[in-house]
Amino acid sequence: VFTHVVDEDDKMLGQQDNPPAKGLMPTSIWRTDKVIQDEYEIKVGHLSQGGCRIFVGMYEPVSGVRLPTSGEGATVDGRIELPCPLATHQLR
Repeated sequence: VFTHVVDEDDKMLGQQDNPPAKGLMPTSIWRTDKVIQDEYEIKVGHLSQGGCRIFVGMYEPVSGVRLPTSGEGATVDGRIELPCPLATHQLR
């Protein structure tokens, strides 16, 4: 799993990559009727007035190839954009 926090110009502000649920929930045991909670804490540097955007996705660890995404927020490059509460926060 990758998690990227980027600015309005897609410049990386912070990121974290690791197996799902810190390695405790490999995708081989996932069920379609179960939600897997996966928390990340990412330190982010200075935010500009434009705020930030958060993207998540998965990739094949050996090749690095991103897995396809679908649904709300999905992009063509294998990412899903999540709502970013800091993006609408008034920075001073």
